[in-house]
Amino acid sequence: MNNFKNDEALKVQIYKFTSGLFFLLCAPVAIIYLFEDGFWMSLSMFLYFGFWGGLFSFVETFFPQLRKKSSSFENRSLSMCVSVSVCLQLLLILVSFFPFAMMSKNFINWINIIFNLEFRTSYEGGIIVSIFTLGVISTSIYIFVMFCNSVNSKNKEMKHGIFAFIAILVLFTAFSFVKIHNSKPEDNQFIQSQKEIEDRQLDQDIQQYRM
Repeated sequence: MNNFKNDEALKVQIYKFTSGLFFLLCAPVAIIYLFEDGFWMSLSMFLYFGFWGGLFSFVETFFPQLRKKSSSFENRSLSMCVSVSVCLQLLLILVSFFPFAMMSKNFINWINIIFNLEFRTSYEGGIIVSIFTLGVISTSIYIFVMFCNSVNSKNKEMKHGIFAFIAILVLFTAFSFVKIHNSKPEDNQFIQSQKEIEDRQLDQDIQQYRM
């Protein structure tokens, strides 16, 4: 009976952990949209880093419980959830670099072409955002290493998760290459930094005032 209760409690913890990973994977999309609307990247990254801090506090108590379950998981849904969490963590490590990637106007154009979006603002960079970004990257890598040590890298769930990550990466790369290769010059949009947009708006306001 105690083992059953422990398994059920562990199952709930794994579901919570996976849900938290999915939320953190979706959060950068919201941050990019907010940035496009003029919201401060530094404040967004501060909040994002805070969410990572919350996940880190959770895994400090969760991973020791998971480490006791060193063998493969018999429950199929639980086993799949562990594999999904492995894949999500690897994706998060890549996605964590997004503030640096947004400094490239070519990268933003590629994203627009691949996903049929209309982002027009590039990020100028900053010390505060860079510190938070490096903190997020370091935290994501550290949590993944802790997770690997907790579930044992020889488990089949780990292998399934890594295979899923590689498959997603290969498929996305192939899809991106085809979209970019088939794009036309007119598909490229005029990308500006926030400062350039603000200066242009100021010039327009001055000109309108003069008129």
